[in-house]
Amino acid sequence: SPHYFSLYTPEIQKLRTTVKPGFIPPFYVDNPKTLEEIMASEKKYLLSYKTSPLKTDLNYLIKSLNNVFFKGLRSF
Repeated sequence: SPHYFSLYTPEIQKLRTTVKPGFIPPFYVDNPKTLEEIMASEKKYLLSYKTSPLKTDLNYLIKSLNNVFFKGLRSF
């Protein structure tokens, strides 16, 4: 969202604008609680995506399904 984007550091904002949004947000994989954890999660995803987009999206899809079906995590 524009609100959360404005809270990111300039480094994360610049990195975020260089990559198209993926199918699964990193939030559903890492389940961050604080803004710092959210930014770290985004950065980890974006750097991984830049090196291997398909592999990254498949890994995040599998991890998010695991979180939902086996760990019972849900969005808020």
